[in-house]
Amino acid sequence: MVRSATTPHELPVRDAASVVLVRDGCRGIEAFMLTRAPTMAFSAGATVFPGGGVEDADRLLAQQHGSITLPPGTEAFGTDDVLLRATLLAAVRETAEECGVRLSSALESLRPLSRWITPAGYPRRYDTRFFLATLPAGEHPVLDTTEAVSAGWTTAEEAFLSFCEGRIFLMPPTWSQLYTISSFTTVEELESTRIDPRTATPALTPATPEEPVVFPGAELYYTQAARYKASAR
Repeated sequence: MVRSATTPHELPVRDAASVVLVRDGCRGIEAFMLTRAPTMAFSAGATVFPGGGVEDADRLLAQQHGSITLPPGTEAFGTDDVLLRATLLAAVRETAEECGVRLSSALESLRPLSRWITPAGYPRRYDTRFFLATLPAGEHPVLDTTEAVSAGWTTAEEAFLSFCEGRIFLMPPTWSQLYTISSFTTVEELESTRIDPRTATPALTPATPEEPVVFPGAELYYTQAARYKASAR
């Protein structure tokens, strides 16, 4: 069961959304990723998916548009329908702001992947819902934000290799989404397979940054993280 902040001494947890944008490539399924600027206050220098915090404007719009249909599986993300709609709207907005891709006509096609909460002890904490989205026809993502220094398409296997060799850094939530899609060979196969968001969501949010996060593939992640640290020295 996912746990959020529970004591008055913990920092508030901000709701956020992230989109795993995928397409078919000659090397298999590719995901669009950005490497955040080293000056960012949160996840500086990490390679991530487009995304960001849910804003008041997203909540207001969600309240005004109660007819927005929630994608199947969204119930795994909570019972507050207004918040869930706001999270979907934030996912669409952030994707447009960070890489210029418009997903607004395909809200129902955003598929819930998993939910991650930043452990206590970090200077900023987020309750992030990850969604899967296929690149819409005619859309071409570009680096369109000053919060990142580079962007591009990569397969999960290429990202894992770059992580092991110290060329990029992957946080557990990001790695986990790549791990989920790595077992599929085409976007069609990925889209036709039911993915339960609960299976890729940590069973418990650690109480401190020092505690390991337990999730599917975690042992492999920590092995790759050790290789990253050795390569980055």
